[in-house]
This record gives sequence, structure tokens and C-alpha cells, in this order.
Amino acid sequence: MKSLRHTILFWMALLLFVVGAISAAVTYEYVKDETQSSFDLEIKQIAQFLQHETVNNTASREALGAPDPDNLFLIQIWNSKGELIRTSDKTVSAIAPLATGLTTQNLGKSDWRSYNIVGADQVIRVSLPLDERNEQASTAALQIAIPIVIIIPLSWLVWSLLIDRIMGDLDKASAQVRNRKIDDHSQLPLDNVPREIIPFVESINGHVARVQAQAEKQKQFLADAAHELRTPLSALTIQLGNLKTVLRTKEQYQRLAAAEGGSQRANQLVSRLLQMARHDSNAPAPDLKLGNLDELLNSVMTSLEPQSRASSVSLHKTASLKNDASLPAADFIQVCEILLDNAIRYSPANSIVGIASKSDAQSFEVQITDSGAGIDPAKLSLVFDRFYRAEPHKSQGTGLGLSIAKAICANHGWNISLNNRETGAGIEAKITGKLTTP
Repeated sequence: MKSLRHTILFWMALLLFVVGAISAAVTYEYVKDETQSSFDLEIKQIAQFLQHETVNNTASREALGAPDPDNLFLIQIWNSKGELIRTSDKTVSAIAPLATGLTTQNLGKSDWRSYNIVGADQVIRVSLPLDERNEQASTAALQIAIPIVIIIPLSWLVWSLLIDRIMGDLDKASAQVRNRKIDDHSQLPLDNVPREIIPFVESINGHVARVQAQAEKQKQFLADAAHELRTPLSALTIQLGNLKTVLRTKEQYQRLAAAEGGSQRANQLVSRLLQMARHDSNAPAPDLKLGNLDELLNSVMTSLEPQSRASSVSLHKTASLKNDASLPAADFIQVCEILLDNAIRYSPANSIVGIASKSDAQSFEVQITDSGAGIDPAKLSLVFDRFYRAEPHKSQGTGLGLSIAKAICANHGWNISLNNRETGAGIEAKITGKLTTP
């Protein structure tokens, strides 16, 4: 996946490198030329200074004839007869120049850059070794160019921090979307969002609004359809019951039983759809009638006892650590019935479904375990999706039970989870939450 941050950093690094390299090269050449010019100016000034010396002061000039190893400048002076009357290095060529100005020439053992003044009374030449000039000019240029090269990675680091800060605002916006609950349709805030990103965020808000409107239409259709189907299905169930009084043969009873089974499943689906519609309609009022935790679990087990007996599945309840916990009776029973019904449906014959509970002064926990085939770990995150049914589909179900249980738990602030058992086969369903104060 293409990263906007990495793309910006790459092109910024490339731009800084190109600009820095060009700047360093231009600066290097410029400083080098300026240094060379300053050397030319220096030897010219020295020559002009010497021009004003008295021509007859020969003694002091000859005293300077011994070369000074620390003195890079070569000073040569000739009289009007062309005789060398002063030199700072006798090993260098003593041929007098013919014209005034800057020259570059070989004076015997190396190339020199010189400034000549040819006058009527004397000829003056001040020179510097060309190699030494170039070396000093290059050193000076490097001293200026190196900081520019060092600034490149520092600038890249600063840009990286700035981009991280800018991207941080986008990360906050994306985190708000990522951490939203499924029923949260509020608009994304535009605070601290970069101006260039605001159109994108506004587009997301517009899309969320359209999705919300479509979802509301679907919810309304679901509720209306369920209500419309309930009456004819109830009438069909009554008519099927009336048919039993006129049936005579075993085959007729078998066909009626199949029809009753289909009618029962249709009624169950409609009932689940109505329950789902009720919980979709923006927070149904919580059940205010409270019940004891143990008594509510016993009621659930009693209601599902016929189903467990028909499936040859035993229900085993572990005593609570504390039995005076109070919970909303109707909603708690509905959640536990859904979980226990699933455990019975997906348990093999002659197996045990365990129900364990515990509570303290503030919270409770209910755990229901079965010995079924379990669920593929890759699909565990789908179990609370509407109409999703775990494999194998050995039983007739609607795929809405766990979605309804999830909605009820969310309404009360409870947590519900389904996981494969750590020891043995099967599923461990768990509900945890705060107790309700009477």
C-alpha cells in the first residue's frame, strides 16, 4: 500500500539533496573564485606598497635575500639597469617581467601567480605559488560548503518531524472513525484538521449521512415487514392446528408436522426480526424489573430443558459464589437463552453444557461452555454479525440471536464474548458487567 508520508519524505529528501548539492557546488566554486581574487588583490597591494620604497635603500633590501620558509610570498625587485637588487628566494628565476599586471608563469621549479609593476626606476614582482593558492582556496571553499551538506540531513529530519505532526492530525481523525461504535453516526469534527484535508473529511461526513439515511430506511422496512408477516403467520399456525382434527392417515400427520416445523421457523425468524428492530430503534428502554442472578439462570435452564432433553444434552450449573446479585430480568434472560440455545444446538448428543456464574458487590460474570466443534478462529469476529451462522449448519437457526444478544448487552453496558475453549473442544460464551442497583 502506498504511503503518503513515505512519498512526501522521499521527494522532499530528493529535493533537499538536489538543492543542497547544487548549493554546495555553487558555493564551493564561488568561494574558491573569491579566495583567488582576494589573493590577487593581496599580492597587488604588496607590490604597490613596495613601489613606494626608496630605490637607493639597497642595504635593507639585500638583508631580505635569505628565503624565509614560513613566507609564501616571493618578492623580487630590479633596478633600472635590470639588476636584481632584492629577492626573498634566490632559487627562483630572476628574469624581470616586461609588463605591469597579473600573470601566471613558471619561475623555474613551479607555477606562480604574480603581480608585476614595471616602472622607470624599478621593476617589482610579488608572487604566490599557484599550488598553495589553489589549496588554500579549496580549503576555504570546503569550510563554507561542508555546513551546507550537513544541513541537508538536518533539514530532512526537521521536515520528517513536521510531516509527522501534520499526519498526526490525520491519524487522530482516522482513529475517531476506527474507534466509533457501529451505531455512532455523528459527524467527524473539523477541529485541528488541515485546511487541505477538510474537503475529504466533509466528503466522509456526507457519505456517513447518506449511509445513515439508507440504514434507517432498511430498519424501517425490516420492522414493517416483520409486523406485516406476524399476523398471517399466526393465522397459519392456528389453521395448521385446526387441521389436526380432520387428519386420518399417518402420512397426513407427517406432512402436517413438516408444515408446522416450517411455520415455527418462520415465526421464530419474525420474532427475531421484531426483536432486532426494537433494539435498532435507538436504545430501547432498559428493563427495570430486577431478578436474582441464580434464580434467573434457573429460569433459563427450565425453559430450555425440553430442548436439551430432545437433543440428549445435559445442563449442568455451577453454584454462584454470591447469590444476591440483581439484574434486569427480561433482558438478562433473553441473552442467556440465546447463548444457551446455541450451546445446545451445536453440542453433540450425550454431552454436557456447563453454566457457571459468580458475582461480587458490583459486578457479575456468567460463563456457558459446550463441547461442540468450535468455530474457525478466522471467523470468530463474524459471530455477532446479522444472519451469520457458524458451521456446521446442523440446526435450523435465524443467524440473528447473537446480534440481538450483542445489542442487549451494549444497551446495558455489558460485555459479551465467544471464544474457543482453551482445553477441549467447544465454545466458551461469557457475559460480564456491572450489577444493577435496586
